[in-house]
Order: sequence, then C-alpha cells, then structure tokens
Amino acid sequence: MISFRTLQIFLQVLFISTCYLSFRIHCHQQQKFNHEIPNFGDPRHHFHDPMSAEFLHAHNLIRAKYGMPPLKWNQTLAEYAYEHGSKLIGNCSMVHSIGKYGENLFYGKLHHWTPTRIVENWAQESLFFNFKAGKCATDWTQCGHFTQVVWADTVHVGCHRLKCIGLNKGYIGICNYDPPGNLLDQSPFVRKSANANAIG
Repeated sequence: MISFRTLQIFLQVLFISTCYLSFRIHCHQQQKFNHEIPNFGDPRHHFHDPMSAEFLHAHNLIRAKYGMPPLKWNQTLAEYAYEHGSKLIGNCSMVHSIGKYGENLFYGKLHHWTPTRIVENWAQESLFFNFKAGKCATDWTQCGHFTQVVWADTVHVGCHRLKCIGLNKGYIGICNYDPPGNLLDQSPFVRKSANANAIG
C-alpha cells in the first residue's frame, strides 16, 4: 500500500514536470512566432525582406507605366528613412526631414496601408498633373508625391513603414530618393542629369 508521503512526493514531481513541459512549449511557440513575423521597424532589414521588395516593386510598376527606368533599392536611404520616421511616430506627425534626398511621407490610420497601397496613393496624384504642360495643375503640393515617384533622374530609393506609438495610432510610410526630384522648371519625365548616380 502506497503511503501518504510517497503519494505526496509523486504529485509534487508530476506538478513540476507539467510546469516545465508547459514552459518549453511556450518558448518554442514564441520562437516560431518571432521567426515567422519580420520586424519591419528594424533598419537591419535589407532588400531581401518583404517590405523592401514590395516598396521597390510598387515604385517600378508606376514608373514603367510612364516609361521611366526602374529604381534600385539603397540601404543607406532605407536607414535614413527609418531614422527620420522614428522621430515622427510619437504623434504620427507629417514633417519632412529637409535633407539632401527627395522624400515622400504618408500617414494611414489602419493596418491595410501596405507598401503597395502607400505608393499607389502617391501615384493617384497624377490626376492633378498637367501632362501637356509637364507640371502640376497649380503647384507641386498637389502632385509632388507622384512626380517624385516617376522622376526621370532619380535612380535609388529606400523606404520604411513604421507603427505610431502616440495617441494618433496608425502608420507612417516614408521613402527617400536619390538624386532627388521635384526640381523647379523641370518636367519629371525629362532626364537632365548627366550622371544621376550620386550614392551608388
């Protein structure tokens, strides 16, 4: 006959084993989750990550529509976009970096604003571009995002999408371009630079 003490020890061992097994299962699931979901806010992600490839593909689809050569992904620009975007996520403010690169900004409230939809949103400003005159219908604030996407002299692009952490929840999309577009008195569809390859 099993003594009460023996039974007590058996139950304690069983309890400890069950807790350990549950802990191992939890750790395994967490590792799997972390592996499968890329952190799009991490500047260490390069062109091969899904977000970068999607941003580039979306740009080049729009550019091809207007006969412009495809852009190349540039990690320097992507990290620049991440660094500036990180300054905006506190309240999702739309403030340009005013740096040496061209720059497009976007704010969307919901998660469905993917890189493709962000770039397509910029491209919709073509409705305000006067193709006969080669410029925006009134001024660059109407269609400047579109003209930067298709700018003939631009060669490189780097982008990021970051989640806002302040009261204004949503997502910031930011792309930087080199050489920059939207130069005064120049059509976005006419290549002027003799060597538009500034950062290689």
